[in-house]
Amino acid sequence: MALRFIETDIEIDAAPADVWRVLSDVEQWPEWHPYVENVRGTLELNKALVLSKTAGHGRTISVRQVVTTLEDGVEFRLTGRLGLSGLLDNEHRFRVEAIDEGRSRFFHGQAFRGFLVRLMIRRRGEKT
Repeated sequence: MALRFIETDIEIDAAPADVWRVLSDVEQWPEWHPYVENVRGTLELNKALVLSKTAGHGRTISVRQVVTTLEDGVEFRLTGRLGLSGLLDNEHRFRVEAIDEGRSRFFHGQAFRGFLVRLMIRRRGEKT
């Protein structure tokens, strides 16, 4: 089964609490996330979020993600899958760490697992 990781981080000139406030306000994700058009649900452990996402070629898809980790003010993780388990499973990781009082480092990571990973990477490439 194929496995692919994408990881990024960035320093932000804002206090960790301010970064967390923006990050955890899922209703506002469409304002800053280039692929999210709408979010239904709340950021609660073991609860689902349903994201309407741009899928390319003018299409929108609904993606169900379950909150599997939630450490308030620090980190949350979302897991989901396309169709049956093992086809294209994913985990998104979002983490905020303090650099000092007014600066933060934001980490985002995504892991893809499943038989369709190679096809997805071939079709979407770096756009993923």
